[in-house]
Amino acid sequence: MGADDLRDLPDEVLVKRFKATREEASFSEIFRRYKKSVYQRCLAVLRSPPAAEDVTQETFVRLFEGVEGLRGSNLGAWLHRVAWNLSMDHLARQLRSEAGKREAQSSLTEVLGALQTDHRLVDQVRAIIEQLPSHQRIPMKLFYLAGYSYKEIARYLGYTEAEVKSYLQNGKRQFRIKWEELKSSPRVSE
Repeated sequence: MGADDLRDLPDEVLVKRFKATREEASFSEIFRRYKKSVYQRCLAVLRSPPAAEDVTQETFVRLFEGVEGLRGSNLGAWLHRVAWNLSMDHLARQLRSEAGKREAQSSLTEVLGALQTDHRLVDQVRAIIEQLPSHQRIPMKLFYLAGYSYKEIARYLGYTEAEVKSYLQNGKRQFRIKWEELKSSPRVSE
């Protein structure tokens, strides 16, 4: 069976065939069908083409290594879910890493625009944001700094839209409280 013949086979048949034979052509056809949509899913989360490429490759490695455990008939949904989970893991690692913190801080500086000239003020804003609990801090960074919608944040972080709105609202309130405390402290008014 040639590569052209495989193009006509449904996903279920390709998966069964690959499970049974480990035939490279079957896996290649699956990759051909889904590489673009998996990459787009990763890129939507990561907003970095190199990172999206890496996570796309990792998604297909997971399929290759774990095809025996694949159940159900919706291969596309499975691949997109794995891609989303791997992207979120990557994003979480990036946010935890020092490089991720520097990148987030430089993004914050860009977004705040006018505040760029007052480095002390920018540092204060960053410090307050970093004090927020992660369930508020991460949605706030994604919404205000990266421009994600409530729906995207909910989908990427596994929250409902109502939870995202609540976390953002509570995060803004906590930010405001901490900002007022900072401004009323004697050290800041020096």
